[in-house]
Amino acid sequence: MEKLVLELPIFDLYEQRYLPYKVVYYNTLLQYLYPDVEFAVGDVSGFIQKGDIEGAIAALEQGWEDFKVDGGTNSRRLGRCIFARCKDGTQPNHFLRLFGSNSGASNYGSNLTSECELIVTMKVKIRIVNDGQFRTGDCHAKASASFFKALGLQAYVPFQFRAVDPDKCWLSKGTVAYLPSLDDGDVSLVLPRSSFKGNSPGNNGIRVPKNLAFGVVQLAPRKNGKHWGNVSSSYSVIQFLPWKAVEQDILPRTLEECKRLNELTSDRTKLVKHLAENIKSQEGPALEHILEHDVNGVLATHPWTVKRVLNLFREYQVQLATAGVIKFNYSMAMPDAELKDGEVCIPGIKDGEEIIVFSYPCRWRWDLKVWVNRAIPRWQNFSGIIAANQETWLSIGRDTDGDQVPWIPKSKLPNVGNAIAKFGVAPKLSKAKEKVEGSLAEILVRAMDNQVGLISHLIAKANALGKENLVLELAQELQTEVDSLKHAARATPKVREKASQAMRFEQVLWLKHYRDKDVYVERSLPVSQSATDTISRLIRAVNEVFIPPSFRMANLRTFASLFPQRVSPAWLNAAEQRCKEYAQDVAIALEPARRYQMQNQVMPRSVQDEVDENLKALSAKYKKLLDRCQTAEERYKAVTALWQVQHRKNSPNGSTALVFMVGLPEILAQLKQPPIQSLKLIGLQGSDYPNRVFTGETVKVVVGTDSRFPNYMVARDQEGKVLGTFTEIDGIPVQLEQQFKLTLYTRFNRDNKPTRIDALVTH
Repeated sequence: MEKLVLELPIFDLYEQRYLPYKVVYYNTLLQYLYPDVEFAVGDVSGFIQKGDIEGAIAALEQGWEDFKVDGGTNSRRLGRCIFARCKDGTQPNHFLRLFGSNSGASNYGSNLTSECELIVTMKVKIRIVNDGQFRTGDCHAKASASFFKALGLQAYVPFQFRAVDPDKCWLSKGTVAYLPSLDDGDVSLVLPRSSFKGNSPGNNGIRVPKNLAFGVVQLAPRKNGKHWGNVSSSYSVIQFLPWKAVEQDILPRTLEECKRLNELTSDRTKLVKHLAENIKSQEGPALEHILEHDVNGVLATHPWTVKRVLNLFREYQVQLATAGVIKFNYSMAMPDAELKDGEVCIPGIKDGEEIIVFSYPCRWRWDLKVWVNRAIPRWQNFSGIIAANQETWLSIGRDTDGDQVPWIPKSKLPNVGNAIAKFGVAPKLSKAKEKVEGSLAEILVRAMDNQVGLISHLIAKANALGKENLVLELAQELQTEVDSLKHAARATPKVREKASQAMRFEQVLWLKHYRDKDVYVERSLPVSQSATDTISRLIRAVNEVFIPPSFRMANLRTFASLFPQRVSPAWLNAAEQRCKEYAQDVAIALEPARRYQMQNQVMPRSVQDEVDENLKALSAKYKKLLDRCQTAEERYKAVTALWQVQHRKNSPNGSTALVFMVGLPEILAQLKQPPIQSLKLIGLQGSDYPNRVFTGETVKVVVGTDSRFPNYMVARDQEGKVLGTFTEIDGIPVQLEQQFKLTLYTRFNRDNKPTRIDALVTH
């Protein structure tokens, strides 16, 4: 099917203005079900950041123009929700009609904006059953092989789904797996009652074939032919392990990886490829394309390249220092009532093998478990799943509506596994639920003050300081806050305040500074030498082998000649205007973070998430900047103009993000051209040939360094003598050990003194 694109304008209800970019949703049921409705996003984050809850509620209820509040999505934690235009003044009910209540419209609305890999309308005969019948489970459905075939999917690859009956107004959400016994009947899909969100479909039983809007959200994970995917570890997990086990199982491989990273810094292309394989980043793909095509290293010292390589390097080095190099597998949770407590079934793992399993967010050490694998035949053909009974899943706060569960055979981390097995039985966490009442605006605002990030931070701090009593109290608060999006119970502010007060005079240096932008770029991650927590010890060990990367960054003007073609003033003026608009839009996107920086306050994670969402929307807007260009020649002129405008500065500072964002194909094509035609050598008075006059001699040179010129690279001839230093101002930069055959001409000033050597590259 053709990809559905839904672009929603964002109205800032605090500032009373439209933001200069839009939220972009792809392949959503919201657009599929309501193609003719005009939706928008209302933002009240400004009220939330100032603690003005009543103001946020009033703004949502009032709306703007003809837009009225309609429902919530996952972005409600960022202070945003969905509005719809109702010119007749009525209240929209696109969310309410499916979910049946204001709480449903708020809490389950994200099902309509989840990105789907596939959306179709299917005529399906369904059966509705109580959980457990037909091997269903908590939000887990079963289907026939013909059902999977109709979707173009393999029967043995489960997936997360959304199903909507537009006529009866219900929505079902969960996972679905193949059940061979259904192949013998005419029912294609069995839905458990727990999968319905909001409105109830009525009594259990078989329904006549119905037209369902069916969305495939996410397939069970597989990678490189395996039955599962993989994911990096996190300090939120490693922090609960005893140091001795980490020292034995995780530290040796981590230090090996750190040393390998030190070696890779000499080869930018290999380094970035290695980083991209180990961390997820939006910058990775474009950066990989640049370095793969840049065989001559033309852009190796470009600020855009260097800053992004350093950012990836920093991110991975922080991960190594705070979580180690360990990769865990992950699979989609499936229910199996016949498995005993503490047993799992992972296809491809031998019977009786012990498995370390845990969950995100990791509330406390008891979220790490050692379970036993049972090789049950009925699961062996499936890919990307891990099955267990409901009580087993609940013991780590998981369910089977699409949760991805990390795991690893205990044999890979034997000492860690032994330590986890000694943790014992966890204290009981209460699951307090309250009925959610109030207007849609009131319920939406409740979800905008979510404190999951803050509580997780306090747990990490308390654990590092050895305050286990606080960890136990905060774990309950974290569970309540995670569940608060489904019911009205909220974490108790007094518990957070008590924990904050108890630790107000104590610091955990690594936790305070691990997000700093200069960490592992200019300095190692700060850590107290007396701290005894596991993460501090891991960081100290990593810091001992860490070598700061030395990546030279040239001035922007150095690269102006990559696009040497002259373009008209009109093209340059248009490019200048676009660059100014982009800079203004970036400033607006960063505004939520700037409010906290101006007040010198710690920025909540939700605010950083809002900024990231803004920048993502901004990127979607500007990627269409050149869509109006009718020909390849016009695109090339536009990119050339942007390049030249953004490379006027004789410094490494200044943003060139726009031209790389919109002109990547043209930049890659330009890198195929001969990179260096002519060079200039300066610093003649300090060279080994201060009085030599060149009049066209051809010399072979190699690029190197010299202690007399610490900030420059030099040209050495075959005898090892220095001819001069390379300027960084007027040409594409050279690389260490690069070799040239040059025809040299000495140039003089007005006083007839040698000032530089012009060097033409001889091919």
